Amino acid sequence: MKEKKSVIINTVKKGGIFVAASIVTAPAFADTTASINAAIAAAEANMTLVTVGVLTVAAIGFGIGLVTSFLRK
Repeated sequence: MKEKKSVIINTVKKGGIFVAASIVTAPAFADTTASINAAIAAAEANMTLVTVGVLTVAAIGFGIGLVTSFLRK
């Protein structure tokens, strides 16, 4: 019975430590919405830049191919 009691006490102590740590760190996670929205906006801007870059490289490659094919004729 003593062994079971010590297991219960250890579990309660671990749970108390977890709850205390959660309460202490809660303010750090309080305003994550602004950070997430800023990250989404940055990702959308980066995606636009990547899309424009890929289309530009494809257009340049097509143009160079077109010019070289005219020069070979």
